[in-house]
Amino acid sequence: DLERDEVVGLPGKKGANLVFTRYLSQERIPDPQMVKSADFSFRLKPGLPNSILRLETIDEKYRVWRSKPFVLGEASGKRVKFHVFERDSEKVSEISADASRFLDVRYEFAPSRGSVIPCPGGRNLWGILGGNVPLVTGFGQGETGYGNSAVLALNVKTPNWEKSSPDFVKEQDGSWALKFSGCSYVSLPQQIWPVHAGFELEMEVNPDDVKRKQYLVFTGTTSASIYVADGRVYAHFFLRNKFMRVSGRAASVTVKGPEIAAGKWQKVKLVCDQRTAHVEVDGVRGEAMPVSGDLFYPLYTAVGGGAKGGEFFAGRIRNLKIGVR
Repeated sequence: DLERDEVVGLPGKKGANLVFTRYLSQERIPDPQMVKSADFSFRLKPGLPNSILRLETIDEKYRVWRSKPFVLGEASGKRVKFHVFERDSEKVSEISADASRFLDVRYEFAPSRGSVIPCPGGRNLWGILGGNVPLVTGFGQGETGYGNSAVLALNVKTPNWEKSSPDFVKEQDGSWALKFSGCSYVSLPQQIWPVHAGFELEMEVNPDDVKRKQYLVFTGTTSASIYVADGRVYAHFFLRNKFMRVSGRAASVTVKGPEIAAGKWQKVKLVCDQRTAHVEVDGVRGEAMPVSGDLFYPLYTAVGGGAKGGEFFAGRIRNLKIGVR
């Protein structure tokens, strides 16, 4: 039902998707009414829960006038504290904002819209199976490859490499998960991974193997990622401030996490408060490492995708969410 779902996709091979979407546009620019005041009403379906609405009018001289902004959605009255790295002063500050200002960034990986992966935070945060995020959001891909697709990293020597989309699997408890084959991935928007703020990333993982290096979430070699290797979970950060002012070696920080097992569900969490970062597996906390700085902007956010073909994830993933810290 395209009117209800807005976007529906059909997965293809080699990063291709066929996407159907509603596209509403104004039929024409209305003629000047030559009046001093007017009343009108309309129905609105905002793209984001905390969208900002403005009234714009044009006078007889074609000058544009805009009203004060109106924030949709009421404030909750609950404050949420989080940490931000200030690039110029290179210090970490704790600030707070109303809880209603934060988008709900979580993905359940259920097959409600075909190959399109929705998010309660709004369509700007939706993703797609084995494809390219701009097919869903309508923006985000630039000439430098930002917002591009992880399919470019696939190795043609990897078995069944053309099947870039993971499969939906219904678990015994009724929940949905995605099964990755070692060459499949999910593309999510770049901006879900905070560049300057502290954050928590949480997901449930059931890997087929834990010895081979394979990425759970990959955003580029000069940004941040979380991966499995040698029976453990690791996180990697590439800090722009250290790279620009110290050296490339100092910019790269690897955080060693606890052990992880193959063949069973485990909850993996990466926590960074812009002072330290650590990895948790089923509540077991790994060693905290100093991590303070801003990241280079992600190339893309690929769940299950890696820097090259042999580093794509094999196993199942469900219930991914990201929040501020």
